[in-house]
Amino acid sequence: MRDLWKDRRVRSVLGLLAVLVLYFSVPIDGSRSAVRLALDLGITLLAMGVVGLVTVREFRRMQLGEALRLTGAQLLIVLEIVMVVFSLTYFSLALHGTNQMAGLHTRIDALYFTATTIATVGYGDIHSIGQLARVINTIQLVFDILFLAVFVRLISTAASQHQAKVAEQRADEREEGEE
Repeated sequence: MRDLWKDRRVRSVLGLLAVLVLYFSVPIDGSRSAVRLALDLGITLLAMGVVGLVTVREFRRMQLGEALRLTGAQLLIVLEIVMVVFSLTYFSLALHGTNQMAGLHTRIDALYFTATTIATVGYGDIHSIGQLARVINTIQLVFDILFLAVFVRLISTAASQHQAKVAEQRADEREEGEE
């Protein structure tokens, strides 16, 4: 089991699943029974624990001098966390705000709205109508642009590093052939 925990892919998948479980279990509406609320809080704490363990593990790796670059899996977890934060915000606005969101009734609706906003698709079936919702939506749009820029930079840096490595290997092979 300990060897399984050391596998970066396993930690990444656990992190992704924990964030998703967290999203669906965070108690937002007060209309649930006490038992359901306690269950949701328990699941939330468990999911937060898994996310915390994965995060602490990654920080420890960095402190030990292991790869300090942001990997694709880490970027995916960051994207999922951001989606969950915005989705919970939109869902809370729909539940507790007055005329903030149109067409948003469930957590799936909120996740869908966040995903369509990130993808800049915007089908129009769910949209911000209140000023607070529009401010939050604008913040998300700015974040999405910055996130995309970081993603493109990571891809181009990785491609440049790969090309430099290939060129270095070819130069080494030529030098060996000349000797």
